[in-house]
Amino acid sequence: MFTPERATEMLPLLRIILRDALQLNHSIERQRDQIAGIDRMAERIDHPSYRDEVHDIRVTLADEEAKLEQCLLELTELGVTPHLPLNGIIDFPAIVNRQPACLCWSLGEDSVDYWHDPGQDPELRRPLPRKTLGTEKCL
Repeated sequence: MFTPERATEMLPLLRIILRDALQLNHSIERQRDQIAGIDRMAERIDHPSYRDEVHDIRVTLADEEAKLEQCLLELTELGVTPHLPLNGIIDFPAIVNRQPACLCWSLGEDSVDYWHDPGQDPELRRPLPRKTLGTEKCL
């Protein structure tokens, strides 16, 4: 289980992994679209240079899909869950108000300040409830 403070401490590493994953995901989507377009024209284009190009795209696509899987595995091994399809949002398992919850962070935010119920859409996330006890804040 994560606290907001512990989750926030992980953000420098998570930013690097998530940015890489988002770039790979974008590239993969672009290549899949490119291959789909070429495949639709395959009957009309039977030239070795096109076959070579399609082969190269498929090899690159497979390599990038493997790299994306590795990024997602790294995130999972760190105990966090990226929202799929990838949108730059990561969940951290936690307890909020004595109930299982997900701390929720979006790429570009400086700290982990939101939460939502497990399985809930991150669009419905809410600010973390904080109570001040002396100089410490707790959930």
